[in-house]
Amino acid sequence: MGEVGRISDEKQLPFQHARQSDDLILWKTYRIDLAAELDRISIEEAVKTKIANLLGSTAEPKAWEHLYEAEQRLAAVRSDDAVKADWARRIVEAENLGVGSAAALKAQFGAIDTAENRKGTYLALLDDLHFRYAKRRLDRHTRMKTATWLNNVGVLLCALGLLFTVVGWVFCQSFGDFLARTHLLYAIWCGMLGAYFSRSVSMRSSIATLDYDVLMTDYSRWSVIQRLVIGAIAAFVMYLLIAGNLLAGDLFPTTDFSKPVVNPKPGDPSLAIPSIAFAKLLVWSVIAGFSERLLPDQLSRLENSAQASSGDKRPSTK
Repeated sequence: MGEVGRISDEKQLPFQHARQSDDLILWKTYRIDLAAELDRISIEEAVKTKIANLLGSTAEPKAWEHLYEAEQRLAAVRSDDAVKADWARRIVEAENLGVGSAAALKAQFGAIDTAENRKGTYLALLDDLHFRYAKRRLDRHTRMKTATWLNNVGVLLCALGLLFTVVGWVFCQSFGDFLARTHLLYAIWCGMLGAYFSRSVSMRSSIATLDYDVLMTDYSRWSVIQRLVIGAIAAFVMYLLIAGNLLAGDLFPTTDFSKPVVNPKPGDPSLAIPSIAFAKLLVWSVIAGFSERLLPDQLSRLENSAQASSGDKRPSTK
């Protein structure tokens, strides 16, 4: 059967018995179409052998780059009628995928009256399509890695905080007001939790549209760690504002953090419950870490109040 016939035989593929994932099935279907076209056309033997080797590469079961190169070489030797037929299909595909050059190439293709120029425009569209598919796979792979990293951070953060909380809650009496002495650490942890929650919600709400550049800029490991540090700092500053009575009202806690947990009755062995002040402190710590504008807005208001107060105390020049 020759080299071309050999590569058309699926039994020769070493990954025949591998798990038939959707991507693998699509790869094999795409390859079969190209191999069948290669069998039909009459071209130079050297060119056919080169394309056959690309289609027959088994180094990687999903080596899409080999198929793209093979298709580019096949497209270069297609007849004008084949180019026109495939163009009608590929331009719709390009428009659906959002290829930026699709509109310009479509207008150019319609104005061309020579087979050579049509093939050149067709090859340009094919190249942009291949790049778009490669970019989409890169985006998908990066999204998966980023989501896995973010989930691992969340599990670690929640597990450590939960362990710390359970130990403090259950053994607070044995440790002698353990929570009272460590309430600032709880506030900082809640700030980090709020920051993680903010980043996680943001990613999940727009994950389908996130591309490689955005993921590497806004959701990289350093970016996530930086966001957690900012959340911890925001919770600490919020704690200072509350402790300094700079933020007051029914929504804000009092500064009585020395009794962070209470029991319904003295000596009650049941699980301690948080006091209102302690619960409000933790809630505002989460909010401070979650919202990127809350603390800056509060500091701006304090700055304006301080400037206004300073202006009122200046001696009159009259």
